[in-house]
Amino acid sequence: MFRLKISQGGFLRPTWVGDENDPRTNAFVGISKDYIDHGNPIFKCGDCNALLWHSESMVGSTHVGNGSYSHCCGRGKVMLTNEIVNPPPLLLDLISGNNPKSNSFIDNIRRYNAMFAFTSIGAKQDNTVNQGYGPYCYRIQGENYHQMGTLLPKRGKPPVFAQLYIYDKASEIQNRMNCFSNDATTTSGTSVLDHELTVELRDMLDSINPLVAQFRMVGEQFVSAKNRSKFKLREHTYESSDSVGIADQDTNFNEAL
Repeated sequence: MFRLKISQGGFLRPTWVGDENDPRTNAFVGISKDYIDHGNPIFKCGDCNALLWHSESMVGSTHVGNGSYSHCCGRGKVMLTNEIVNPPPLLLDLISGNNPKSNSFIDNIRRYNAMFAFTSIGAKQDNTVNQGYGPYCYRIQGENYHQMGTLLPKRGKPPVFAQLYIYDKASEIQNRMNCFSNDATTTSGTSVLDHELTVELRDMLDSINPLVAQFRMVGEQFVSAKNRSKFKLREHTYESSDSVGIADQDTNFNEAL
């Protein structure tokens, strides 16, 4: 494998490429020899400060010259809150290695992230690209989408994703850990999920995430409802800040219990 260096005249191939007598020519069996270095992400969005590669900066039917791009924030339509600049101290310490549990957290960061997600990811995955010795590749056909089922689990089924914010709060931490206890880690490190760390992450989201607060309020209303058989949840999905499209979903508590 080699990188094509960029010069004023275009891409330059190393002089040894194509020389069958040079051991570097066949050093990487099964890996494409057409690897291209696209350079560094040097295009900075003027709205969200995201760094993009040149091809990413060209996404969108209309290109403007003010340094605002579509691929990252939709030209300023999606704005992140203050947490992106000043992340919660717990999360910052975990990621920067200043917490005693940083190594365990990084080893299992995908599982901790999924543990507190409201939705699951759905797609038609193409696994034919992973037949061989190359690095794992996640390839899908069609669109990638997020799935959100009923807001309460079906009778006899454990709560998952958004349901964990509403149903059976007394067993919430254990239910979260049970959902992903058998998943693989992102590295070769420990695969044991930390109960105390899960509690700390739960408390952190409870204190800063407005969506979590709304789901918690629904759970409290459910617990205090006198007639749960007539108690229903209605989920509103807003496609934009102007509420152009609204999709309603009713969940009957009596059907889930």
